[in-house]
Amino acid sequence: MTIDMVFNLAIGIIAFLGELWVRTLQEDSGDLMNVRQDYQRREDAQRDMTLVTGMMQDIKNSVQRIENKLDHKADK
Repeated sequence: MTIDMVFNLAIGIIAFLGELWVRTLQEDSGDLMNVRQDYQRREDAQRDMTLVTGMMQDIKNSVQRIENKLDHKADK
């Protein structure tokens, strides 16, 4: 084997490994995009939880007012 053949073989192996590395990076970036689409951010979850808690509190207050009205009506 000559030095040129060894050099060409080394370049081929490096190119092959580089291709594998780039392909792995592309797959990982695709997975990251899927995570962004499929999962909710922490800030969004906290905001949604605050909204839901507020709505549940409003419903509870409404039910309590209705219950109080019914109690007053039953007392008469």
